[in-house]
Amino acid sequence: NTLSALTTAGTATINIGGNFIHNGSSVFRLANNATAIITLNIDGNLQVNSGTFDLNFASGATSTINLEGDITVAAAAVLFAANNNIATFNFTGIGDGTTNALTQTINVVNQATASNINFNVNSGSYTKLINQDFALGTNSAFTVRTGGIFDFGFNGTTALNLVRVTSQTQQSFVAQTGSTLKITSPLGITSFGDYTGNVQIGATAVTNRLFDVGATYHYIGKANQVSGNALPLGITGKVIVELDTDALVFNASSNKTIATAGTLEIIRGIVEDTSTDSFGNLASNAGNLTMSGGRYRIFKASTQPDLSGTYNLTAGVIEFAGPLNKTIRSPKSYQNIEVTGTDVGNSSGNITLNSAGTFTVKTGGIFTINDNSIVGPTGTQTVTVENGAIFKTGDVDGFNGSNLTSIQPTIESIILANGSTVEYSRATTTGDQTITLFSPAYRNLTISGTGVKTLQDDFATRVEEDLKVDAA
Repeated sequence: NTLSALTTAGTATINIGGNFIHNGSSVFRLANNATAIITLNIDGNLQVNSGTFDLNFASGATSTINLEGDITVAAAAVLFAANNNIATFNFTGIGDGTTNALTQTINVVNQATASNINFNVNSGSYTKLINQDFALGTNSAFTVRTGGIFDFGFNGTTALNLVRVTSQTQQSFVAQTGSTLKITSPLGITSFGDYTGNVQIGATAVTNRLFDVGATYHYIGKANQVSGNALPLGITGKVIVELDTDALVFNASSNKTIATAGTLEIIRGIVEDTSTDSFGNLASNAGNLTMSGGRYRIFKASTQPDLSGTYNLTAGVIEFAGPLNKTIRSPKSYQNIEVTGTDVGNSSGNITLNSAGTFTVKTGGIFTINDNSIVGPTGTQTVTVENGAIFKTGDVDGFNGSNLTSIQPTIESIILANGSTVEYSRATTTGDQTITLFSPAYRNLTISGTGVKTLQDDFATRVEEDLKVDAA
């Protein structure tokens, strides 16, 4: 074996315009003198095909690698710092991960190396694991800095992780404010004491595994996925859900909160909120909601969505599901609403549908609205009551046709499917209502509540199926 070493006692900067390739069985020492301060800038890739690359051999030395390309360490090769005066390894490329040229990859086959090194994903870099987990040895750290993006990646459909070299300790992980994690594990990110999820280092103390509230947590699972218990409370950055298909389901791990500066963004997949696992406002805050696709399925009770800040809904569906009583947050503007739950109502204002927006009471669903309305701007909005669905109107002015009815004329299309029911249900002290004329016809019409229900048009009102008088 041969030894190659930089023995300078001073400061040196080495610039490599292309790739740095280490072959053979020799040992390369980047810092071999106790007073050395060495910086190695690599514009291309770092390939350790065999032998040993030692970043810092001498006690007291300082060594830094700035890498713009990819890193590959073969199964029989070693990348480490022999001395525990920790070396620094920065990923410094510029990219967004959309192409190979704009992605830095980590392909470290040897799972028993990488000790005494601080790895940093710098601002502007998109760094990604490929082929296998990345194992960190004793005293190593991995930090995603502000402006950096770290993608845990997949091998086929198997999520890749940051793991520890077996039995070695003192590793740590930090996601700084303004950083982005592309989270691939079905178990998300977990807190210290737990060797599961994408981050399986730094499990010995809280301070060894840190996830900042100001980071972006971008979930891209290829299977059903949970946030993991390490997703912090009071997010001021973003939680983005973009699963592999729209059929996959995402759940928060317990009730997670979002601050006024923070946003839940749904791009693809089904986000389910339950009474125990959901997204809501941080106390005295109003978290924001953005949807460009996917489905937000809400089972829990009370006014929903729980987030009450700015809504930017251009696509996707918000579904109000389950048997628990809940009301649709209003006044807010929605793109697509589906009611599948059996006790869903309106809250304190009008429900506004965006241009081309839809409001659908699905089969088995029951929706109740009282003195407010479903409205829309100029465009084409549609309200549909499906077969086996019930639309209960408690509005004194009735179901449709005026600016005072449950559905105002700004909604261009109302579809009452065969088997659908409209129920006049006002039950106040004076439960009087006008039964508005609907063309071509109500399918099933139910009268309930109290008071007198009066036909708007004694001759033209049509009921194609059943008229049912329960009360009033």
